[in-house]
Amino acid sequence: MQITDKPNIDGNKYLAVTIGKFDGIHVGHELLLSKVVAKENEGLIPAALTFDMSEKHIYSDKERMSLFEKNGIDILIAYRFDDKLKNMSSEEFVKKILVDGLHAKYVCAGDDFRFGRNREGDAEVLKKLGIKYGIEVEIVERKKYDGDIISSSRVRTELEKGAVDKAACLLGRYYSVTGEVVYGNQIGRTIGFPTVNQKVSDEKSMPANGVYATRVVWNGKVYPSITNVGVKPTIEGKNELGVETYIFDFDKKLYGETITVEFIGFIRKEQKFESLDELKRQIEEDKEKAKAILL
Repeated sequence: MQITDKPNIDGNKYLAVTIGKFDGIHVGHELLLSKVVAKENEGLIPAALTFDMSEKHIYSDKERMSLFEKNGIDILIAYRFDDKLKNMSSEEFVKKILVDGLHAKYVCAGDDFRFGRNREGDAEVLKKLGIKYGIEVEIVERKKYDGDIISSSRVRTELEKGAVDKAACLLGRYYSVTGEVVYGNQIGRTIGFPTVNQKVSDEKSMPANGVYATRVVWNGKVYPSITNVGVKPTIEGKNELGVETYIFDFDKKLYGETITVEFIGFIRKEQKFESLDELKRQIEEDKEKAKAILL
């Protein structure tokens, strides 16, 4: 997949483009992506146009790139939402960005799509400009779950509550953290629960601090586990927000390896214990509760 903020499209090639922030790449986003991928049958290159809004995302940039690729996108155009772009009229956006810049012959967007200076353009404006500039425009009705519109903000709300099971229904996959295993304080192994630690990207939205039933994906295999998201209040000193996972019946050292931790269900809030023995007893309870969820 080509990733660029300065697309240079061959004059003989044309794109099918979907436009959006694509924060969480939830099931609504995947519907849009499938629309442009289907246009490959007409000789168009499937592309996604997104904007860097300098906000936290449900997935890190690397995770989002992987999801775009898995969904069949060939070109990802990531524009910085600067003053120049912000002050374009809706027609300038279509002419300069979609027509001249991307050679778009097909564009699809959600029915809430707004564009141009002061958000002056909407779905109807896009359709009219599409006719003017020879672009097929398809406006896609937003998907719903449990009676309400699926959105990235809704996913974040569920994560903030620790409701990773509901977030998974909106995303169409388990919420996950992918990253390198780093050294922690190695307290877990002293109480019989060796853990793997991942640093949290500043750009990523995280679920509420607490303990979760999880699955670790590594080297093509899936392992049941429990994960603590938080600052390890039982351990003395100032600890940064991190992801710490105990993999059941697993003795391999994974330092430097990249793993994905999938969040399946919430077990309890993060809490401070008076001793490591008390922490050990709680982890044993957490493990049994996780098994009931996972196995």
